[in-house]
Amino acid sequence: MCAIEHRDLLSQVEMAEAALYALDDQDDLACERFAFVKSEYSDLLALPEGDDFAAELDSRLACALVDAGKYSDAIELFQALFKRDELDDKQRLQLYFGLAHLRTGNLSEAQSQLFEAMSGSDPSLAQSASDYLSSISGDPHLGTRLT
Repeated sequence: MCAIEHRDLLSQVEMAEAALYALDDQDDLACERFAFVKSEYSDLLALPEGDDFAAELDSRLACALVDAGKYSDAIELFQALFKRDELDDKQRLQLYFGLAHLRTGNLSEAQSQLFEAMSGSDPSLAQSASDYLSSISGDPHLGTRLT
């Protein structure tokens, strides 16, 4: 109720709601909610002080798009995100970006992003990237069959 008068707070609440849908594997609903926040609060996101929030929103939306199987849409967002000087959780984004490329059959870009993710500091993400890289070399047609 308090957030209604404060759009900046309400935008955070609505992004958190979308994130909960993503955590609950309701990928299409998460994508819709993230896209709604992006549209509804475009004025706040365009402000210099909204830059971090915009990057976080785009990164969450891009990952949700991958989870929902909307790889081309995700790739567009990732391309814009990776033009930024700094990214929070870059290794995770590289993994998802690589997976999106893998699923669309762009193996050279997939390999590049997955190799970068494999070199990151989070061992779990590095292992996932390594597993996907191994899959590419083991089966060149795998890009359409990974689960």
